Amino acid sequence: MLLPAKHLRLQESILGLGATVLGCLTVPHSFDDLWKRYSAKVANTHIGAASDVALYVLVLDWLYMSECIDIDEEGALRRCVS
Repeated sequence: MLLPAKHLRLQESILGLGATVLGCLTVPHSFDDLWKRYSAKVANTHIGAASDVALYVLVLDWLYMSECIDIDEEGALRRCVS
């Protein structure tokens, strides 16, 4: 589930979904606003499981632990600049 494998495409893995979230996070967004953008983007693909909120939260957790995203003073999610 975390990494693509023989029976799991990149777009369905946490790694691929994280890239989708980062693509939606061009400017800081609240949790709900980012969810709306992410789910709309995923709805245009054939990845049905990716529109699950629990999986979305798992992707955000992974991105936060990887220091790819951060939470600013207003509580908005934003990309980390390295």
